Amino acid sequence: MMKSKVLKENGEKVNAKHYQYKIFLSNKSEPIEYNSTEAVYSYEEVFEKICEKYAIKLSEGNIEKIEMSLVD
Repeated sequence: MMKSKVLKENGEKVNAKHYQYKIFLSNKSEPIEYNSTEAVYSYEEVFEKICEKYAIKLSEGNIEKIEMSLVD
């Protein structure tokens, strides 16, 4: 059984066992999906992990938006 993880959203703690992210890039028609079961404590940390995993450089400025879902 997976332990619940905690993400701070606007200062409030949200319990989840699974995080799903969709990263929309200006140069791709389909979003990149990123799934994580790690405890993440800020959206900035999530953003950094996604950039590392997919070798996206912040300076490129091609990320249009990131959608996040919390899955129990």
